[in-house]
Amino acid sequence: MKKFILILGLSIYGLTFSAQGLNLPFTTDGNLNFDKIENKSWSFPDSPNTFKIEKENNDYYIFHYGYDDEQEKETFEKHKLTVYKNVYFKDNSYAYAYDIKFKTVVILDSKDLRIIFPADPVD
Repeated sequence: MKKFILILGLSIYGLTFSAQGLNLPFTTDGNLNFDKIENKSWSFPDSPNTFKIEKENNDYYIFHYGYDDEQEKETFEKHKLTVYKNVYFKDNSYAYAYDIKFKTVVILDSKDLRIIFPADPVD
């Protein structure tokens, strides 16, 4: 579990470090577009970790999936997301949304809503 947290932390550090490089505007049609996000897994850039956004009752959650080498098993963390302006999801660190220009989920800087990285769909 410690190794998973370390990998997740390094992934987040990598996103933070690289955020200044991409810094693209987020393009939205004013809708959440959850139908294009739900029941799909997405990968973080340059990382084996994946995430999935799901709705449970009336709340949205993000599931971070990874692999713990020490325990030789998959691990995950679950965090509640808040929906803002019916356009994007936000947790403690980042915002997540569907970008109509990239036609994929994007990871946004939660302060200025600029794209840090587009996420890749997991087959």
